[in-house]
Amino acid sequence: MSLAKMSGARLPLELERVNLSGVDLRDLDLSDHDLTGANLSGANVSIAALPLKLEGVNLSGLDLSGLDLSGHDLTGANLSGANLSGARLPRKMEGVDLSGYDLSGLDLSGHDLTGANLSGANLSGANLSNTNLLNCNVSNINITGCLNIQTARLDGARGMPAGLQLRCAFCSKAGTNLRVHPTNQCNYEYGKGHLRSVCDSHLGAAITY
Repeated sequence: MSLAKMSGARLPLELERVNLSGVDLRDLDLSDHDLTGANLSGANVSIAALPLKLEGVNLSGLDLSGLDLSGHDLTGANLSGANLSGARLPRKMEGVDLSGYDLSGLDLSGHDLTGANLSGANLSGANLSNTNLLNCNVSNINITGCLNIQTARLDGARGMPAGLQLRCAFCSKAGTNLRVHPTNQCNYEYGKGHLRSVCDSHLGAAITY
């Protein structure tokens, strides 16, 4: 099915929650438009100038490869199935859906992914130095060769990375939820860099050491 073509069209500036799925938006300058909550799934945005504010926008399935998104606000955006190869991601990505996504080798140091859905994502070789993964879904993520994950903020994270086996800090049963204290990251010599976990029965317990 061919995309609905909007080339040369003059769109209204207010496009909040508009359904533009499958629309051909090539070459359009959308930089001054408000696309908050809009549905752009499957749209063609090649060479289009996107607005800096893309909060809550459905970008699933889009080809965003090579784009510089570093200055954009993707809070709550849906990027599932999007092509982000070679793209520069913004530091603020709270609540973004990156489930099943290939983020291998990316430099995510200092990025804020609070509440993001990373389930099944490939983070092998990624740099997670001081990355904020507070309250993220990290179930079955691939962290093979991941850099500096011990400095990432993981308190409140749900699930466990694939192949990572930790014991509950309270009862020594198999831990299924990652925990890192927000201020004390076990930096004394013996425990330096150690991640902690809790089992489901101790999910509400706070690790303070």
